[in-house]
Amino acid sequence: MGAQKDDMDKAACFSRNAGAITPAQQRKLAHAHIAVFGLGGVGGITAELLVRAGAGGIMVADFDKFEHSNFNRQIHATQKTIGKSKASVFAAHAKAINQKIEIKKINKKLEYASFEFFSRAISAFAPLIVIDTMDNAGSRVLLWRMCKQAGIPYVYAAASGERGMVAIVDGKNDLEKILRLPSRGREDEDVESSLVHYPQCRSAWGPATNLAGVLAANAGLNFLLGKQYPRAPKCWMIDAFAQKIVREEKLD
Repeated sequence: MGAQKDDMDKAACFSRNAGAITPAQQRKLAHAHIAVFGLGGVGGITAELLVRAGAGGIMVADFDKFEHSNFNRQIHATQKTIGKSKASVFAAHAKAINQKIEIKKINKKLEYASFEFFSRAISAFAPLIVIDTMDNAGSRVLLWRMCKQAGIPYVYAAASGERGMVAIVDGKNDLEKILRLPSRGREDEDVESSLVHYPQCRSAWGPATNLAGVLAANAGLNFLLGKQYPRAPKCWMIDAFAQKIVREEKLD
């Protein structure tokens, strides 16, 4: 009786998805593993929406802790979470929404020194798609290379100031070529040094970062459900202050 009630409660959690997606699609999500790297302004809302969509398993990776400067945009940043691990806070939050969800949390920075650790972690978790919302260019490229080698579709989601972009890179597409990154053609151990002067995000407008997170989650879910998504070199571009806030563009 207890197990039956748990199943009924779980079904009720996602009952309002019915009509937008089919029962078969909901079951597909319930068995899907998804990875999200970065739990800041973009990644926090991305991961939140994946849980609320009914994803069966989520791996989250973020080495950082919450601080007051996160309050303008990061959905899980509160007075109660200051100084706490972003990955741990999110893991507890996800379980509070869906007790049955499988959560793998990693409190470690993705860099060349941890490259093999993350490669093994991704291989073990076996995500159907990886969503990258990190703000470090070197970490992004290393993650993209892991995904490319493993044949896992990769979602690039970023925001800076009032702008952002989301694209799924899969198949023969090359993120480094599309973004014209100076790391292209360099060995893995040289990636971070080649990007040390790459422009970094200095401001982050909450509506833009959260909109990028919404679109990143939507792109990933659409990919899994066989719906429309921005396949690189096409992307969804965001400008929170423009008349047309979201538009599709081709990057090359």
